[in-house]
Amino acid sequence: MSERRPGAGRIWAGGLLLALLALAVWAAPLLAPQDPLRVELGQRLQPPSAAHLLGTDQLGRDQLSRLLYGGRVSLLAGLAASGVALVLGLAWGVGAGLAGRTGDFLLMRTADVGLAFPGLLLALVLVGTWQGGMVALVTALTLTGWAWWARLARGLIQEAKSREYVLGGRALGVGGWRLLGCYLLPQMGPPLAVAAAMKTGWIIVALSALGYLGLGIQPPHPEWGAMLQQSRLYMSRAPWLMLAPGGAVFLVVLACNLIAEGLRRRWQIREVRWL
Repeated sequence: MSERRPGAGRIWAGGLLLALLALAVWAAPLLAPQDPLRVELGQRLQPPSAAHLLGTDQLGRDQLSRLLYGGRVSLLAGLAASGVALVLGLAWGVGAGLAGRTGDFLLMRTADVGLAFPGLLLALVLVGTWQGGMVALVTALTLTGWAWWARLARGLIQEAKSREYVLGGRALGVGGWRLLGCYLLPQMGPPLAVAAAMKTGWIIVALSALGYLGLGIQPPHPEWGAMLQQSRLYMSRAPWLMLAPGGAVFLVVLACNLIAEGLRRRWQIREVRWL
């Protein structure tokens, strides 16, 4: 009987949890018991019951329905921002790593300018300037994350270029896209996957923080961070209002961290050079 691969349990647990959450929010029109925007003042601040599994908010809206529809915004915007920032940063970092000394210097000094600004503060300024919205959220989080990815990708490709079999391939005349695709990128894949899982969790938290500060999707449309912000005035009377969206953010971050830790163990990555 073959041994179980290291980290497989964490990868499966995190992947299954994330898949279930994504499936639930995708199927929100089928799973939501009510319209998330439906106001029933006679049912305001009702505790969890058979009619409202997660209770109702200060306007009598069903909390489960708002949680499911709000997850569409949080997950979609978070995954989109993480993916776009990864692609842009990877292209920038690979270009710097393969460019000559002058090109590397110019590209990475530009990335350093991006890293000089605190990420969440820059996102606050950008989203506030653009007055919120899905496109503004994704763009702001992308602009705060691409430079980090560029720095990581550049370090990984510089390390990959020093490997013996890469040097041997270059000595045999392998170059251009073939060198990049067959020799360099496969070495960068494992640490990039670990970093992507970790960063996605961070972006979900940042997105919820922007919503909590009132700079995310604007009411009455639900979003996890905005739901947390609206529930703070009713913490003593209706604690379930905060537990539901807070628990959802926690589960997403937990799933991402489980996947990242499982991948790290699977590929035996002792250290990821984050910067």
